[in-house]
Amino acid sequence: MNFFIKPLSLLAAILLFIAFYPHHLYGYFIVLKWMVFITSTVHLIHFYNLKEGYSATLSIVLIVLFNPFFRIPFHRDIWLIIDGLSAIWFLFQVLREKKLKT
Repeated sequence: MNFFIKPLSLLAAILLFIAFYPHHLYGYFIVLKWMVFITSTVHLIHFYNLKEGYSATLSIVLIVLFNPFFRIPFHRDIWLIIDGLSAIWFLFQVLREKKLKT
C-alpha cells in the first residue's frame, strides 16, 4: 500500500495545481475528480490501518468533495481554494512518507 501512496499523492497534487490555470475542458475536471477520489481512498485505507483519526477524517472529506458520482456545486473560486488546500495536503503526505521511511 505504501508503494502507491507517494506517486498517487504527487500526481494528484500536480493535477490540482494545474487546475488553477483557466480554460480547461470539462473532461480535465472529471479526470481530476477521479484521481483525487482514488488517491483519497488509498489514503483513507492507509490512515485507518495506522489509526490516524485526523488524517482518515480529512481523507473522508476529500472523498466526499471529489466524488465523481454526485456533483457538489461550488463556485469556481471556492473550488480553487479547495484544490489548493488539497494539493498542499497531498504534497505534505509525499514529504511525510519520505520522512517516515528514513
